[in-house]
Amino acid sequence: MQLNSFFFKGIMNKSSDERILPPGEYVDALNARLGSTEDSEIGTVENTKGNTKITNITNQGVALSANAVCIGSYADESDETIYWFVTDPSVVDLIISFNVKTSVTIYHVISNTVLNFNPSNLITGVELIDRFLIFTDNLNPPRKINVDRSYAFPVGGVDQITEEEINLIVKPPISPPTFTLSSVDNDDQSFFTDKFISFAYRFKYEDGEYSALSPFSLPAFEPENPDLVEVDFNTIKNESMVNAYNAATVFFSTGSNLVKEIEVCYKESSSTVIKVIDKYNKSDLGWSDNSTQSIFFRNKEVFRVLSANESLRIYDNVPTPADVE
Repeated sequence: MQLNSFFFKGIMNKSSDERILPPGEYVDALNARLGSTEDSEIGTVENTKGNTKITNITNQGVALSANAVCIGSYADESDETIYWFVTDPSVVDLIISFNVKTSVTIYHVISNTVLNFNPSNLITGVELIDRFLIFTDNLNPPRKINVDRSYAFPVGGVDQITEEEINLIVKPPISPPTFTLSSVDNDDQSFFTDKFISFAYRFKYEDGEYSALSPFSLPAFEPENPDLVEVDFNTIKNESMVNAYNAATVFFSTGSNLVKEIEVCYKESSSTVIKVIDKYNKSDLGWSDNSTQSIFFRNKEVFRVLSANESLRIYDNVPTPADVE
């Protein structure tokens, strides 16, 4: 026999004896939620599932202590994946995911010191964007991880990742490139003749992220006759301002081991358009990390042009830390 009760009032009444409870009211509700039917907006009370243990979380095979807590989570419903931020205070911090479809647990990040989670700082600001899990706890700078990439686990209790590797902001070149001018024989000697050209460069990181541009260099210009002044009063131009050189060797840093490519750019003083001379893959060219390399530039051929908003992007504007109250 099936018994059905209807709770039209939707009122929990703990003041009356259950034997004389008015119709449409109830004393208590356990594992129940208020939902709606498919063809009506009338509320229905239905059972909800309880909690089921689905995986064991360990620190490289070692069980966590009784002090371990989850300080944040995120549900990727499209991929049926749950992400957890777990800390075992003074022992280890972890970022883990569990896929409901495959029942596979992935340990994305295990850290002894770098993640620096704190049970008092819950991670309430978290989002998954283009496979980047971005989060903030209002204690550390906003951070992100690529959920499709593995990060090195600690060895002998020492973290193999750095803060720079998981920070939301990727580090740009701090210093402008330098250059030396020279003259070469070619068919296009007019490009440097009357233009003030400045150089800059930017880094491309492993996950395809580009840093902001470095500061621009001084103009690559040295007048042929610095003591001569010839002003054309019709055009108000100093005709003696002609560059003595038609080529430049540009020097720049290759950045840390996280940098995979470098783009060297230039712009003319009369324009805001930033042009990319070329991109240079460190691995293909055998360039070591944090070294100084150079390219030779003598004409106006360009690899491509950067979007207009890059000329205004002198830094990445992300607060440290981010208040997400």
